[in-house]
Amino acid sequence: MRWQKWFDELNEDEVLIMIAIARKKYNEKLKSEQVVFREVVWKDNWERKFNKLKTLVHHYPSIARPEDYSIYISYNPRSIKKGLYLLQQRLLNWQFELYKGNYTNYFFHIRKLHNEFVSCLQKPEAKSRKWHFLIDIDDLSKLEQVRKQIKKLGLTIVGESRTKNGLHILVKPFNLTLWKRIEDVEIKRDGVCHIYHIPDSKGEKDD
Repeated sequence: MRWQKWFDELNEDEVLIMIAIARKKYNEKLKSEQVVFREVVWKDNWERKFNKLKTLVHHYPSIARPEDYSIYISYNPRSIKKGLYLLQQRLLNWQFELYKGNYTNYFFHIRKLHNEFVSCLQKPEAKSRKWHFLIDIDDLSKLEQVRKQIKKLGLTIVGESRTKNGLHILVKPFNLTLWKRIEDVEIKRDGVCHIYHIPDSKGEKDD
């Protein structure tokens, strides 16, 4: 999947989100997806940020092992203006709650405004354009059924990436009512798709 080319298509107001997550399903010692790193990326910084995330995956000190992580990227661009508006609304809400005397957890969030901004950018409301839909396949035995539907509907495949247990297929947006449900296969209109993981201690996967 040639996700690196997406940065050439971004407008001045647009960015993508890159995320490294240690998944609980790969390590029972983790409490949910407790180790998460997020970066806002664009044409001039994506390579540096991607390398930073890979370094964290390999060396960050925690109970999460390098092979517990996967790195993902948003497959629809995010608007900085929309993200800032959402952050402003969040700050106004906190201010209102503080005036009412509700101080619980707000100081913690205010100290990490960068994380709050990235969180706002990830919201569906911050999406600037609809680039792709994601076909998320958890069971590869269903892949043939998926490919038959893709061919029948005439969908345009943008790229594919092997996850630890399945496959992510990006396609151009289409009429979702035409898709016939397949067990263990989910169609996502917005979110992140897999681009990197380490299958074991001897090798790594980079799509």
